Amino acid sequence: MPLGVALRGRAEGAVVIIKGLVPGMDLSAGNAVGTDAWQLPATDLGDAWIAPPEGFVGSTHLVAELRLSDEKMADQQMIQIDWASAIAPPAETRNKFKEVTAEPPILPPRTDREPEEASVPPIAPPPAQRILDREEIAVLLKRGKDLIANGDLAAARLVLQRAANANDAEAALALGATYDPYVLRALKVYGFKADPVMARVWYEKARELGSAAAPRRLEMLTSGMR
Repeated sequence: MPLGVALRGRAEGAVVIIKGLVPGMDLSAGNAVGTDAWQLPATDLGDAWIAPPEGFVGSTHLVAELRLSDEKMADQQMIQIDWASAIAPPAETRNKFKEVTAEPPILPPRTDREPEEASVPPIAPPPAQRILDREEIAVLLKRGKDLIANGDLAAARLVLQRAANANDAEAALALGATYDPYVLRALKVYGFKADPVMARVWYEKARELGSAAAPRRLEMLTSGMR
């Protein structure tokens, strides 16, 4: 599938690093840097394609970082790519990244013998979303914590949200912590904006899922917001 990201403006010598890749994913340009990241020249970004592991079905939440020739990060964008099934995708998915809209097909005229319903093709039901197993959740949780330790909270939030949406209490608690102003202060993260409202949302979910630490986090968060 096309990566769906393009460079705006000139950036000689710049590279783009794609983070959050599922093990086994690769791109049509550049090379792997670590187990979950890929680096490619910024000039190749618009033509880059991404391939999932064999048989992969689900969503990927990636982070694209534009780094200039002096290694300074100039921009950061989120990317979500969905693989619905291993079979050929419908036409609307294949045309997703085209800049122009395809013309609707011209249907042959309906004869008197054809029923009214024959002119309207049936709508296929959406494919079922793949459920993560415990091993996949554990991998996401570890990756999210590693990203937090490295100070990459944007990527950590994307990874942890996948596990939290799979109803993992520890992931929901860790995700809430990435928004918690007190946790960010303890981690000495000052250049990243906290969001107490989002922290409360994920702490509440963690509590509902049985986290023993979530009530205390909510209490501290509430006390600080008064």
